[in-house]
Amino acid sequence: MAIDFTEAERFGETYLSFKDPHGLQLELVEKEAGEANHWMIGDVTSEVAIKGFAGAVLLSAKPASTAELMEDILGFERVGEEGDFVRLTSYADIGNTIDIKLTTNGGSQMGVGTIHHIAFRAKDDKDQLDWQGYIANHGYAVTL
Repeated sequence: MAIDFTEAERFGETYLSFKDPHGLQLELVEKEAGEANHWMIGDVTSEVAIKGFAGAVLLSAKPASTAELMEDILGFERVGEEGDFVRLTSYADIGNTIDIKLTTNGGSQMGVGTIHHIAFRAKDDKDQLDWQGYIANHGYAVTL
């Protein structure tokens, strides 16, 4: 099956952007960081195999407020701004990157092919409840 894609660069990384069958925009990111995948399937060797989840692009009705929350409350570090994006990272090798699109494109809608939240890892139930209280004490609504 042929998949239409575009190649782009953001923050010095090469991206292949494409849409899944439901129209959800996805990207494969070429990264040096992270442990190599040791699975080999056909011609796909560990040198070119997908390593894991790189991060996410957040679309927000209030991108400046979202960036402030990520930095000041959740502890992400702002590492750059390029074009229409601000990049934030955490301490992990992969799965640590959040790019926030600085312009909005109207309201959101629910349905097949949409993602409405990102889940962050907690050590255990107590850690999750501690984070929930910490974030709520800073005036943000939190789901469990």
